[in-house]
Amino acid sequence: MKCIYGIYSPDAGLIKISGEKVEIENPRNAMDLGISMIHQELHPVRTQNVSENIFLGRLPYKKRAGVRWVDRERLGGGNPGGFERAGQGYPGGI
Repeated sequence: MKCIYGIYSPDAGLIKISGEKVEIENPRNAMDLGISMIHQELHPVRTQNVSENIFLGRLPYKKRAGVRWVDRERLGGGNPGGFERAGQGYPGGI
């Protein structure tokens, strides 16, 4: 996990995303590629839902009347099929 997220460099092998080889040099690079990691030792933010915790630090925003709001439509689409593949269904408002 730490190699995929750019914390450590792999000793061998390669990482592919959608069949393309990628070099992940640091966590920012991993996030730019759409990879997130929730570290086990950190507690989730209890006032935020599952999606907000997954996207912590990179929430999508939109502006209305000069105020930044979390773009909940984009937030819900950031994990297409991930929850379903894990057998959970999308927890939308949890």
